[in-house]
Amino acid sequence: MIPSQFHPLASFPLSPNGKVDRSALKPLDAIAEVVAAPIPKVVATEIEQTIAELWRRALNVDRIELDDNFFDLGGNSLALVEIHAALKNALQVDIPLVELFEFTTIRALARRLRGEKELQPTFSGVQQRGQKQRAAFARRRERLGQGSGT
Repeated sequence: MIPSQFHPLASFPLSPNGKVDRSALKPLDAIAEVVAAPIPKVVATEIEQTIAELWRRALNVDRIELDDNFFDLGGNSLALVEIHAALKNALQVDIPLVELFEFTTIRALARRLRGEKELQPTFSGVQQRGQKQRAAFARRRERLGQGSGT
């Protein structure tokens, strides 16, 4: 029962009778974009560029950052199998499919492929992941709603 996000306000908008005017509050999506607009992390290595390109094709997204979670971007297990096969072809690596479920960011997967140790996520990183996850679910609901003719 703990909120996943806090958005500070100078004051609540009030109605003429002194109650909080909820209709005057900005939608959470608009606040989240302004408050937590992430700074894009540039893809630095060839392995990261290859992984990012494979993800872009499989997930049909325009922009992917190094710390974006595959599943938060709308990925699923079937897309992960596709990525697994593409990684084998593009990078000539043999990584167990199960490890793709563990290393779900470009940075983590690239480090794994280079044999480096993975860093633990920070609390702010977990909060940002929650925001991205909610946005991905909202996009998925929009796509499903548009595709069904509703």
